[in-house]
Formats: sequence, C-alpha cells, structure tokens
Amino acid sequence: MARACPACGRPNGEAAAKCLYCVAPLPPVEALPPVAAETPVPAEIARHLLILLPPDTREVASIEALSRIASVSAYDARLSLSSARPRLFRRFDSEAEARRFSRELASAGIAHYVVPEAFVTALPVARASAFVLRERHLDIVLDGASSSFAPAPYGELLLLVRGAITRERHDETKLGSTRGASRRLTSGLRLHLYLRDAPVAVEVDPDVFDFRILEDERTASAHLNFEKLIARILKRAPGVPVDRGFDLEPLLLSRAGGGGDVTDALAASDRGPTGVPYDDEGNFRFYARWRYRVERHLSRGDSA
Repeated sequence: MARACPACGRPNGEAAAKCLYCVAPLPPVEALPPVAAETPVPAEIARHLLILLPPDTREVASIEALSRIASVSAYDARLSLSSARPRLFRRFDSEAEARRFSRELASAGIAHYVVPEAFVTALPVARASAFVLRERHLDIVLDGASSSFAPAPYGELLLLVRGAITRERHDETKLGSTRGASRRLTSGLRLHLYLRDAPVAVEVDPDVFDFRILEDERTASAHLNFEKLIARILKRAPGVPVDRGFDLEPLLLSRAGGGGDVTDALAASDRGPTGVPYDDEGNFRFYARWRYRVERHLSRGDSA
C-alpha cells in the first residue's frame, strides 16, 4: 500500500524507509485494527482478485475440478489451465467469497493467487522521462522532475511488463451501435519496470521519454527505440522476465485521460468525423500492476 511522506506528502511504497523524493525518514508501517463487524467495508477495499497461475501439468482431474468449482464448461476450464502466463480469472465482491473459492481450488491442487484489488490500484504510476544506465544500477528521471529517482540496482529489478496500447475514436452518442464504428488512431507502446519491493510502477511512454540514452543507435522509429531500450536493460539484467501477456488480453477501452501526448494532438488536429479518443492505457496499468503482485508473490514463495 502507498503511504504519504510526512514531509512532502508524496506517495511511497510500504517497504521504503526513506522518502524517494525528499529523503525524509518514513514512520514504520503500523497494522490497522480489524474492521468492526457492523462497519460496512467499502466496495473498492472488499473486492479481491483471483489469478490462476500456470500449472505444472494439465491433468484431467484439475480441469474437471475447475469446471465444477467455477461453474464453467470443461472447454473453458481447459483453456484457463492451459495458459503459460498468469490469468486474472475472477473478481469477488468480498474477501470471504474469495477465500472460500481459494480453499476449494487449493483442495483440488490448482495453483492460484488471491490479492485485494486495493493492493493493486494503490501502487502509484510514475512516468519516466529518461534513464541513465550505470554499471551497477539504473537511474530513473521522472517526468517533470529535476533530480533523478533513487538508484535502482539491476539485481533488484523483478519484472518488465511491455504492452501495445490501442487508441480509437468513438462517437459516444452511438456507442454500441454499428453506426458508432471506431476510427483507429496511432497506437502506442508502454513499458513498466518493477523492483522487488516497488514503491511505484515506473512507466515508459515513448511520447515523453528521451531516447538519447541510445546515442548512435537512436532511430526515427519510436518502436525500434523502444525495443532497443528494453534490450539495453536486459543486457545489464539478463535474468529479468519480460511479460508481454497484455497483448493477449481482451481489448477493453475507456475514455482517454489525455496526457498531452499524440492522442490529444490527433484529437485537436483531425478534421475528419467527430469522436472522442478511447484507449486501453488504464487497462494496461491495471494489468501490469497485478502482474507485478503475482511476480512478487512467486519470488517470495508466499501462500495463496
């Protein structure tokens, strides 16, 4: 969970001893008292995510068990258990419901992970404007910041999450109808970097990132520069996994927030049919953060 620095008020991770922005000491995390039974728990806190983990083997018994427990067809259960990557299987409105479902999966030997949705969404996202690749660590310069982020040792990098962002223009008065057909806009790319105990999700957006780090290898193509940047990071941290599973997720668009990037430029300059820009950047950020929680869980060997 993110917590505010008492000196500057900016968010820090639960494992941070000093503020990553002003270096002020942070108070220790205190356990919250249990919620009284009569106090309703806000929905955003109560919701839990159940994520299926890649199974070691695909046994018929596991497929039948998942089909029975989740009330899905054997075909859908087989697809869910055949994935080579973690999959967000179901959201639950209460912890009790999630734990009950988890116990049944555990009894059937089905690997999974349960996490409060608030633990995922509370992790702040900070855009990086530049990197400095040192011999033993990575310096991260945040967008709009005048000083570099706290050094990130290559040995502490846990996960990179790469995703392609879809942007479309929709006529909101005709959403859901064939007459409200979308117009595909220029797509984008995103990269998230996570340390083992990440205080923030560090996001690389090619629209605001300075690729001068590539020196003579820099090209006019944002896509090529993006891939070269990932290759340079992996050269210094070769054991870090790169998750590309977002590109296989169902497309889920929402109204574009508008960060001064190419989406806004296209929205302002396009003289064709009217429409509002939509993208799946928000869905990517959600995917990347729960994927980090899973990787951290697996690296620690925690129980579901």
